[in-house]
Amino acid sequence: AVGGVAVGLVHGLVFRRYVGFALVGAAAYVGLYFLVTTTITKIRAELGPPVHDLHFGGPDRMLLTWLGVESMAPGDRMGMTLFFGFNRAYRGVPQPMMLEAMKAAELERGSQRRVAWAMLLAGPVAAFGSCWAMLHWAYVDGMQFARESYRIGGQAWTRLDSWFSLPWPGGAAATGAMAVGAGICLLLMALRLQFVAFPFHPIGYAISANWAMNCVWTPILIGWAAKTLTLKYSGAKGYRAGLPVAIGLILGEFVIGSLWSLFGVIAHVPVYQFWMFD
Repeated sequence: AVGGVAVGLVHGLVFRRYVGFALVGAAAYVGLYFLVTTTITKIRAELGPPVHDLHFGGPDRMLLTWLGVESMAPGDRMGMTLFFGFNRAYRGVPQPMMLEAMKAAELERGSQRRVAWAMLLAGPVAAFGSCWAMLHWAYVDGMQFARESYRIGGQAWTRLDSWFSLPWPGGAAATGAMAVGAGICLLLMALRLQFVAFPFHPIGYAISANWAMNCVWTPILIGWAAKTLTLKYSGAKGYRAGLPVAIGLILGEFVIGSLWSLFGVIAHVPVYQFWMFD
């Protein structure tokens, strides 16, 4: 694992240097990206939130907030734009899913080594398959299919244009706001450690501003209320008895929603969207 991390960091540094990053900028970018993705993976492992977008909260936004566009070389700006695809948001970051797969193999007494190899082999296949599928459906359905990809893809180059036409210096106010947010998270963490019944979680503060949270806060609230009432009136025994019901509801929704979306794709008919981007 340590060797894999080292290889990944070196590869990321060399590749970013190749596309135009300055050495210092590449090192800062790779280091911050590693910290962000590791933090998100830890969030999923500890709390398990269904969404963790952290829109525009990656290393590019951090560096520009601290240093300003004026201090970034043109190669650094171009490099950040090329990596916009996996730094715009982090709801699809692969590390949490990989960790959950390894944990599932451990719980089922399976081979974690085989799971790791399967994920390594699935990566290139998925990358090729997704690119092929996007080109295929864009050719079949035209701009009607590609409008969302065009909108999001265009954001990177519009942003790059603004960096060159209207570069701005680093902002002390924005940097201070980031420090205040970090301080609030540390305070909430300290209160959680000090008081067992403290209701506010630092992770909740960090992810509550996510765009996708506006789509799922109601079911999260219902689940929290059901869990709280069950523990209060039925105790741990009632909670354990209700776990199969909760898991069944989750699996049922995902299975039916996925099959219904596949039916719409195969039959070429509009269906109820299980998730807005299905």
